[in-house]
Amino acid sequence: MSTLEAPRRPTTRREPSQDDRPSTPWTTRALVYYEQNRSTVIGALVALVLFIAGAVAYSYYQEQRAQEAEDMLAQIVSVYENGNYKQALQGTAQTTGLLALADNYGGSRSGNLARYYAADALYQTEQYDRALKYYKAFEKGDNLLGASAYAGMAAVHENKEQFERAGDLYKQAAGVLPGNQSAKYLMQAGRAYLDAGAGEKARTVFERVKQNYPDSQQADNVAMYLARLEAQSQ
Repeated sequence: MSTLEAPRRPTTRREPSQDDRPSTPWTTRALVYYEQNRSTVIGALVALVLFIAGAVAYSYYQEQRAQEAEDMLAQIVSVYENGNYKQALQGTAQTTGLLALADNYGGSRSGNLARYYAADALYQTEQYDRALKYYKAFEKGDNLLGASAYAGMAAVHENKEQFERAGDLYKQAAGVLPGNQSAKYLMQAGRAYLDAGAGEKARTVFERVKQNYPDSQQADNVAMYLARLEAQSQ
């Protein structure tokens, strides 16, 4: 007995989809994009080249200026160290003064140092407001010069009889330096607070010296100031 086969379904021819078609190489697509946007691409490349060239030129220019400032500071700092403050500020026929260095090269390391030296020279010549300006402009680090700059600002305020502000700045100077070095600035802060009539602030810093720096030279004088404060409070 023969078996009948089930009728076969007619097959349909599938059209190739977009995914089945060969892909265009990216290089070809890039060339097509370039041809369609030639002016934009060329403009962008020119701008990039100019930017890189400008950055290299600016970096070289800054390096040259930094070297100039370093050389000029080395020449004038000896005048400052000899105590010739007015000449150090203005310069000589052969050397650039600290003020010009600070104003024109302040972005360099040596120009920033010139701000500090200029501030101190102005203070030494009793030009207190100008000294304060350069002390403020000096970019301070957590080091001896940074602490000295805060102390210089404090001294300016002391000379202007702004004692409480002076005390705050001496206290800030103390916070920059570690160990017993800060005891000196804390004592100066305490004395400034006493002159300002800010007894509690003075007591706080004197107690800090007593507790944190008992072996410092300043600690020997703390008892006297605390006794004075105690007498004033009675």
